[in-house]
Amino acid sequence: MQITLIDQEVLKKKYYKNCPSGYFLESDNLWDMEKYLDKQNFLKPNEQLKSVSVAGNGNMNLVLRVKSNLRSFIVKQSRPWVEKYPHIEAPDERSIIEGQFYGLIKLKNGIEKFFPDLLKLDAPSGVLILEDLGEAADYMNIYRKEFRVDIGEIQKLVLILSELHSSYNVNTTNERIYNRSMRKLNARHIFDFPFSTDNDFDLDKIQLGLAEITEAYKKNDLLLEKVKKLKQVYLSDGHFLLMGDYYPGSWLNTNNGIRVIDPEFCFFGPVEFDLGVLIAHLIMSGHEDTVEMALSQYYGTDQVDRALLNAFASVEIFRRIMGIAQLPLPYTVEEKSKLLAFAFEMLQSFK
Repeated sequence: MQITLIDQEVLKKKYYKNCPSGYFLESDNLWDMEKYLDKQNFLKPNEQLKSVSVAGNGNMNLVLRVKSNLRSFIVKQSRPWVEKYPHIEAPDERSIIEGQFYGLIKLKNGIEKFFPDLLKLDAPSGVLILEDLGEAADYMNIYRKEFRVDIGEIQKLVLILSELHSSYNVNTTNERIYNRSMRKLNARHIFDFPFSTDNDFDLDKIQLGLAEITEAYKKNDLLLEKVKKLKQVYLSDGHFLLMGDYYPGSWLNTNNGIRVIDPEFCFFGPVEFDLGVLIAHLIMSGHEDTVEMALSQYYGTDQVDRALLNAFASVEIFRRIMGIAQLPLPYTVEEKSKLLAFAFEMLQSFK
């Protein structure tokens, strides 16, 4: 979405109304960034900024790569809206939650190496300064039919979840991250919006014929009742620290292996949610033949509620085809119809 100068001023006023003691970052203003970082006592002696550029294709936040004469780092600001869709409001404290996640995983050795290091948190401004993982690519190419993820990479993705869930849960730490505001926002987009018949979202503008194949699901009382119940499971506090948005846009292929970013949707909940999202994207990307192998690599496989996992995977497929957070799926309407039918079948065992 192209932001005009007029829009920028409107957003700036909105930001300061919500964050009166914060600092609104100008994404294209090198001088402004240097002024801000100097005020935060972040710059080293004789350090001068050389460039500021947008980093990645994230939806939620302003994410900038800042390069100086000494180093490179990431500056990430959460505003009271979704960066890609400024008309959608979002909790501005999400950066603080993400900072809590990074702080918590540092308490034990091992898992923190899969995430960027937190260099500084400016809570009043909603700003995180993070380690730059380099010019890494995410895994959004996974949906291309000719693209195939290596088995070892899928195993590593499952290993990361295993390490996270087993290291940080109610039995291993007294700290909790509830993140209820972000969960409430996410719940609307996962469990409500895609199944609403009056959400004013024209699916035929995404792909002609998409509206017709989704209509029956929006009127299926059995499905809607299961989705409603699943939403309550998601909104209830659970026992394990979850990444909360474990999909290919959050996985980076770096020179040092797979790394995971953007845990702003993290919370203590059921492991089946993280696993279900992972499995859903394996299915949507044509890697369904790796699902059982992937699950077998998870440390607590025998304790996973498969019906609940399948239900979360099912709804993730539904919302990615019927909701706002669309994916670059290279499928015909007929192929998407088969995916939805498969997702509906997966949901049946959830009571």
